[in-house]
Amino acid sequence: MKILQLFAFFSLPHGGGTVDLVYKLSRALAQRGHEVTIYTSDFELDRAYIDSLQGIEVYPFRCVSSLAGFYLMPGMVGQVRKRLQDFDIIHLHCFRSFQNTVIHHYAKKYGIPYVLDTHGSLPRTTGGKRGVKWLLRWLFDIAFGYRILEDASKGMLFITNVDRLLKLTVRMLTRHMRVTNAAIYLYDKDTGSYKCMAVGRRKIEIQKEIKSTNVLIEWLKEKKAPLLIDDIINWVQKEAMFPHRIVLKRTLERLRVTMRSLKAALCVPAFIRGQTVGFLVLGNKLSGVGYTRDDIALLGTLSNSAAIAVENARMYEELHNRIKRIAGLYKEQHELFIDTATAFSYAVDLRDAYSRQHAQRIIEYCMIIIKGLVEELTAT
Repeated sequence: MKILQLFAFFSLPHGGGTVDLVYKLSRALAQRGHEVTIYTSDFELDRAYIDSLQGIEVYPFRCVSSLAGFYLMPGMVGQVRKRLQDFDIIHLHCFRSFQNTVIHHYAKKYGIPYVLDTHGSLPRTTGGKRGVKWLLRWLFDIAFGYRILEDASKGMLFITNVDRLLKLTVRMLTRHMRVTNAAIYLYDKDTGSYKCMAVGRRKIEIQKEIKSTNVLIEWLKEKKAPLLIDDIINWVQKEAMFPHRIVLKRTLERLRVTMRSLKAALCVPAFIRGQTVGFLVLGNKLSGVGYTRDDIALLGTLSNSAAIAVENARMYEELHNRIKRIAGLYKEQHELFIDTATAFSYAVDLRDAYSRQHAQRIIEYCMIIIKGLVEELTAT
């Protein structure tokens, strides 16, 4: 397989752990027989570090600007336009970068799948502070980022194993959103409840099953929108000002209890043809910063894409199992037909000694021919 790796610069002292990861991953892939190529810039380039990668092509394009950590490499555009179609898959490292915008455009144009590893760069803020960098990141997300993420999520549609898809989704959410925990609940037709199918951090104990009559499920079905525990707390506080609205207050309290039992700071429902097929559960962010409206919108898109992917994977598995059952039935019926035909012909032969001897000779001749063919094939 021909694999393209992309990172803005290739210098261990400057890039640290991410550069080391790209280096070791590329080397491991090459050792397994894959053809690996790395596109990077000449910013703080460590030539000796590159030369130590045996059997891997590294293209350090000239960096004309590194303003605000955005490394511009115009020379890469022509190379990507000419050679991108030679690769089977692309691995993008970090989220907001010049090379990601270029690769996204041509990967979509040529129909080449890509994997996005954000390495924790997805959040716009650090420690909840907003400034010039936050503004630049917001502009990037509006112009390019959301489309890069959305198209990357479509790659889930090609995964046909349900368990693998679910584990991949929660691992991606836990890692890239940098949350304390993540889980996926899917509707089970047999029990009529929503079961936890995958957990991002296994050490955290959460509720394994939620009935369809639970207040949280009813709320998600009715509102058809994500639910934040912070919003519930705010609503409860507001309802305290109106003692006569007891019913709503009780509902909100029950919602808060359910959310806490799930270790959830945010619940995002997933819909297919208007039906609530499941929902995502996410814990608090490790940074302590709350979920923004942009985060919620992005997670809503991801949740629905994941639901479609799971539905496709389930349909594929059902089709595969049905084909196996049909093949088994065909084999069984075929063997039954052969046995019946053999018994019938043997019964006919018993009535006539000449026919019986004739059939026996034909069987012997056939066995001699088969033996000769086997010996001939073995000799060649």
